[in-house]
Amino acid sequence: MKAKPEGAQYRNLFLDERRGSIIYWRQHAGEVYTRRLDTLKWSVAAARRDAIEDELALPRRRTATPIPPPARTFGSWADDYLRDGLGERAATTRYDHGRLLRAEGAAGALRDLPLAEIDAVALAGLLKPAWSPSTVNNVLSAVARVFTYAEARGYAGANPTPALRRRLADARRGTKAARAAAAPKANPIERPEELARLLAEAAAESREAGVFVLLLLDAGLRFGEARAVAWGDVAWGSDDRDTSRALLIRRNLPRGALEPEPTKSGRERRVALSKRLRGALREHYRDRFQPGPEAPLFPELDADTFRKREWRRILERAGIGDRDPKDLRDTYASQLLTCGVPLAYISAQLGHGDAAVTAKHYARWTGGAEYRDPMLRRPGEVPADFLARLPGAKALTKALTGRRGETARRASVR
Repeated sequence: MKAKPEGAQYRNLFLDERRGSIIYWRQHAGEVYTRRLDTLKWSVAAARRDAIEDELALPRRRTATPIPPPARTFGSWADDYLRDGLGERAATTRYDHGRLLRAEGAAGALRDLPLAEIDAVALAGLLKPAWSPSTVNNVLSAVARVFTYAEARGYAGANPTPALRRRLADARRGTKAARAAAAPKANPIERPEELARLLAEAAAESREAGVFVLLLLDAGLRFGEARAVAWGDVAWGSDDRDTSRALLIRRNLPRGALEPEPTKSGRERRVALSKRLRGALREHYRDRFQPGPEAPLFPELDADTFRKREWRRILERAGIGDRDPKDLRDTYASQLLTCGVPLAYISAQLGHGDAAVTAKHYARWTGGAEYRDPMLRRPGEVPADFLARLPGAKALTKALTGRRGETARRASVR
């Protein structure tokens, strides 16, 4: 929005950003006259002001007591940003910012404050000691977006979030918390017996839960990618010895999204299909009465419900503490690195932008200066099949793939 030009010809005109219009305001002979002019062009507004004054028989002179444009609160700016400012941002960003900026959200205490009164001190008072560094970063990022949105629309105040970030960084520098926050967040399940119990309890929870958890582990998929896989994305191969079997990962369904969107990298990729995952998917396909190629693998699976109910029950029965589904993706990557699978291959399977991202997150499992003989593939195996060789994994195959023979399973797919 263009700022008000200098000159008496623009007297009694003010920009009201909340209404999205220039307004006319004048006090004369004890009366107040105000009109919304429905334009953002100052020359047009001046002409409409003159027409109003002619209609009301008001003398054309500068008022002695103009009012400033109304002050806007953080909440009003935040509502406008959530409605108009998110644009093409990722669904996760739209969901997180909406959750953080609403009245009940982490930044809700700012909503009634005028934007100009929010400084680094006010922001620091918003933060709670129990918040993790990632939560603090998410809250400040959402607040910063509101200020950036307001600045692009004529707000002349300062954005206080960079100053607060510098203060927090100075306070943390050199501390254990800072080193922990800067460290990669990979958290694989490294004890084979814990992983075996997790898979067993997932299979015991339900066929769908067992297949979904195995999909996260044996394909290393992101949670949203696993939700978005359709039956037409499964390349079965001629049988379980055909190493061309794979999943085509084309879409992502992150939290907050109503419809699938492109993957995080924006690129499609083929992920090798392990034998046990192929078998589990075939049984799931039969149980779903052989749906069409556009049907998703898990049409009833809701992300929040799964995390709060099924996943929590699985963890409690497995007795492995608090875990995130993402830990299965980390387990996939770390185990394959430990088996000697090349880093570049694992990076491509995970859908990372380049191998440097993979190396940063999983450097401690690459072996460093210590040489390891790579694990050799058996006939019909793909690297993901190495995960099934972990201690205790063989006992899970029947639970995950059912008891029917290969001939019957082949018939169910065809």
